Amino acid sequence: MRIAICDDSQPCVALLEETVEKIHIKNAEIDCFYSGESLLEYLGKVEEFYYQIYLLDIEMNGMDGLETARKIREADKRALIIFITSYSDYVYSSFEVLPFRFVNKPVEYSKMEEVISAAVNYIYTSKKYIFISVDKARIQLCCEKIKYFEGDRRKVNVYTTDSEYTFYAKMSDVEKMVDDSNFVRIHVSYLVNLDYIRALYLDELLLTDGSRLPVSKKYKNAVKEQHLKYTKWRMGL
Repeated sequence: MRIAICDDSQPCVALLEETVEKIHIKNAEIDCFYSGESLLEYLGKVEEFYYQIYLLDIEMNGMDGLETARKIREADKRALIIFITSYSDYVYSSFEVLPFRFVNKPVEYSKMEEVISAAVNYIYTSKKYIFISVDKARIQLCCEKIKYFEGDRRKVNVYTTDSEYTFYAKMSDVEKMVDDSNFVRIHVSYLVNLDYIRALYLDELLLTDGSRLPVSKKYKNAVKEQHLKYTKWRMGL
């Protein structure tokens, strides 16, 4: 578990590092940075998707936390970004970078423990796997990479971040394979990972990759309710 702390105040960085260390995350590695520029410069030298969790101060001299988060999101759609801020005004302006949580300054240990524990738990649970049979081959898929399933008569197409597969199954059986807190049925033919929903409209939703999928009348209310519940949970509201 690699965690990056970025704040232009050395006392704040020291406090955050000490707080995270007290939580005793198994095999955790913590790196500290004092500007968005230095963090991004380091990321440019190491392998892609290096950190799983980022603790970013929103207000920093030079490149602020929001701009730093935008740059991180260009390379890594999955990392969890936790904003450290003194102002609640930034909550809505930060939605585009899909933050995981907000922690108010001055940082309280109990709140930080709650947020970090939620982040670690989310990372471990989202990395669950399912198995499908494709052309007599047994394929393992990581749930966090699955964007959505599409039913096509007796077959199901699954779209991931890097591949597409077709296998024989019923959508009702696929629903039982995945965690219902992360996936939502939006149509008789579609089951979607909530992580990849960018916007929900009257009769369709927009995914982070630009795809648009229909939301049927039968599932509309349930989709709105589950998406709102998920969004509040992600934002810690």
